[in-house]
Amino acid sequence: MVGDYEDLYQEAAIASVKALITSRKKESPERFIPFFRVIFKTSCIKLASGIQTVHCLEDYLLLCPEEPNEETSEPENIEIEQALQAVSKRQREICRWLLQQSTPASTPDIAREFNISRRHACRVVSESIQKIEGAIR
Repeated sequence: MVGDYEDLYQEAAIASVKALITSRKKESPERFIPFFRVIFKTSCIKLASGIQTVHCLEDYLLLCPEEPNEETSEPENIEIEQALQAVSKRQREICRWLLQQSTPASTPDIAREFNISRRHACRVVSESIQKIEGAIR
């Protein structure tokens, strides 16, 4: 898994929200910083040790035919819909959007279109591919 400064910022933002919630639940706002340190360090260690790692979308080479064949487009649509039944509604929505693009879409493109983080977009696509591959086998 490749990480950059944006991933670190996202982890810090998530950790700060979790620390805020924890300090409010325990009614000790003065403990926010220690809570944040523990939560942030734990999440960074999990990321560094490879827990829940995903491959970035750029790792996949998605080939598509230059000119779609009119005769085979009907069965392909049926096969695509059957394959997409293996994923959740949100994953299906993202997969359909990807299939409609005239050029390959990058992780930042997906993130912008669906108002999610790049890392979440990458995770959604990776999980979708795994689920579809599992359903086809």
